[in-house]
Amino acid sequence: MASDRPRVLSGIQPTAGSFHLGNYLGAVRQWVALQETHDA
Repeated sequence: MASDRPRVLSGIQPTAGSFHLGNYLGAVRQWVALQETHDA
């Protein structure tokens, strides 16, 4: 299905097997917001 919304791709890679506050504040929170306006 075609969409007029731009597509976003994170390219995230695992970091030593742990998810920490820095991941959340630095990137994940922004990616969640981008899902509202982009195909993700």
